[in-house]
Amino acid sequence: MKKLHPTQKQLLKLLTKLSGEGYTIRELQESLELSTPSLVFFHLQQLEKKGYIERNPMNPADYRVRQPPEESGLFLVNLYGLARCGPSGTLLSGDVEERIELPPQFMHVHLKSPFFVRAHGDSMEPRIHDGDLVLFETAAEVPDGSVVACSDNGRAYIKRLVRSGKKILLYSLNAKYEPFAADPASFRVEGLAQAVIGRL
Repeated sequence: MKKLHPTQKQLLKLLTKLSGEGYTIRELQESLELSTPSLVFFHLQQLEKKGYIERNPMNPADYRVRQPPEESGLFLVNLYGLARCGPSGTLLSGDVEERIELPPQFMHVHLKSPFFVRAHGDSMEPRIHDGDLVLFETAAEVPDGSVVACSDNGRAYIKRLVRSGKKILLYSLNAKYEPFAADPASFRVEGLAQAVIGRL
């Protein structure tokens, strides 16, 4: 990681402290006692270029702090809920419930843009149980038969995706639930399942 300007160190510390909370550029400016909002934008861009933070592509106002393992031994990963999608009808445009510290031993493959979803219900048993944290890598295209985080008609799901001709079918792993066809106009794959962490 590249060295940081003192203001960037303060900003990084503030962003870590505000993890999971809403904040505005004006609030960051006041906390850092900077003269203009443009200075906040400048230092945010520098932190992003240096690899300390990354922007949520579905929510440009949301930044994820990326702590290097050699400094912290932990990664901070956004957690999203399945209760509802965000304003654009997608899971990742919704609010971040919290940021979870992920020990690097769980990162069995290099993930560029991981996120967590907390599972609800028993539809993905026996592999995924109610309350489990499921780790995903952001992806728009996935192999057929993959377990994915997806959105359909403004609702978020964890399902197994199967393509049948022009149809997109979403399957539960629990046999008591019938598969259903996604709406091609609103359906979006948001992530490919990497690991089930369980309850934290």
